Amino acid sequence: MSIPKNNIEITRKTIGQMLNEAASRYPQHMALVHSDFNIRYNYNLFLSEINRAARGLIKMGIKKGDRVALWAPNSPEWIISQMA
Repeated sequence: MSIPKNNIEITRKTIGQMLNEAASRYPQHMALVHSDFNIRYNYNLFLSEINRAARGLIKMGIKKGDRVALWAPNSPEWIISQMA
């Protein structure tokens, strides 16, 4: 059995770097849509909320390398917390 070839380029970028690039290129495109909560975030707003959450974590004393557990139902806030 052979592995099919594809044209997918592997990147060495972090998720954060790719998110920043997407927000820079497509600031008004939808980044997060959650119909149950009637929420639609474009990349500008999504990145802004992620940065706000990250600042909150830093203010609480969370540092790079610390482990943080999330116990919550699927929600826009969970996604934002994960990205922060």
